[in-house]
Amino acid sequence: MSKSRLSGTVELSGLLRLRSAFFFACDTLLGMDWITARLQCSIEHAWNVLCEGVRSDLDIWKAAQTHSDPKIEFSIDANIAVITKNSPDASTSKITLRRNSNRITAELPGRTMTLTPLVNEAGECRMKVGNDELEFWQASRKILEAFLFADEA
Repeated sequence: MSKSRLSGTVELSGLLRLRSAFFFACDTLLGMDWITARLQCSIEHAWNVLCEGVRSDLDIWKAAQTHSDPKIEFSIDANIAVITKNSPDASTSKITLRRNSNRITAELPGRTMTLTPLVNEAGECRMKVGNDELEFWQASRKILEAFLFADEA
């Protein structure tokens, strides 16, 4: 490699390191990009992540069952997700999730829960339920646990 080509490579490498250090310093001085984080923590994002988590949890629960009852069904469209199970007690056989403009409402057996997406102090997208800040897996657990494990309570 010629000296001038090598010199150009060193200069470019130095510029890239300098640029990287500049952006790191800006992030440190200016803080995180909370506006982008908030825009990305939309109701659509929360709905998709929560419903995928619920679906995954139901699949894991179904795979762990040694018997066929109760049969669990999960259906979803743009704004409503419904979880049903064949149960002799109709009052405990259905969960409905409804996506609204800025929140998700979970209609559970015997109660209703409101989940609102938020960006916490660390810049992470979470769900707020009452005064509690939950990760998405925790929100799925709050929705499903009593429904799936009612016989064990």
